[in-house]
Amino acid sequence: MKQYRAQYVSNQAAFLEALNTLPKAEVCEYPWACEYRPETYAQLAWNEDGLFVYMRAYEPNPRMEECADNGDIYMDSCLEFFINPCPDEVVFCNFEVNPRGFMYLASGPEALEDRTLEDRGEFGGFDLTARVSDAYWDVCYCVPNAYFKKFNPHFALKENDTLQANFYKCGDGTPKPHYGCWSPITSGEETPNFYHVCDFGEILLEK
Repeated sequence: MKQYRAQYVSNQAAFLEALNTLPKAEVCEYPWACEYRPETYAQLAWNEDGLFVYMRAYEPNPRMEECADNGDIYMDSCLEFFINPCPDEVVFCNFEVNPRGFMYLASGPEALEDRTLEDRGEFGGFDLTARVSDAYWDVCYCVPNAYFKKFNPHFALKENDTLQANFYKCGDGTPKPHYGCWSPITSGEETPNFYHVCDFGEILLEK
């Protein structure tokens, strides 16, 4: 099982300043043998108020047609973070972002039809930013601790805790569809499916 050691930061500005030194979770597993595999990585940090997420994909001319939250973000060039805030049961949250800075976020069990769409606006928009350059595009946001408390009233981010999560890169509607992940997917399904909590890696919270 892959592990990522998330460092403690005081706020989002400190997180951005630390990106040059924080470890990278390389999204380099392609269980469906895609030929197109853009270099992609994620970085994560935390404090008592939330999780700070940064992801970058070296993908020239990314597809970015969706212009609303909770639309078909996965059809665009897409960077994704899935996490289970309730390790004693299968209740997890997914955050999918396109280069325009629109997010699909939902919660619930593994079955896609049973999941519930959420509104990031209730939490100040997660301070989400997205940038596109000639060589790469990236996203940065903070998932507030209060968001996770919707699903687990006892949820708290504490030193030495271990969380279950995975990072993904995809683009169903791009000229070269691709499906990459950080922690390997071992289900053996012929159709791409990221919704397997059993394949999540571990996020270790450190100070």
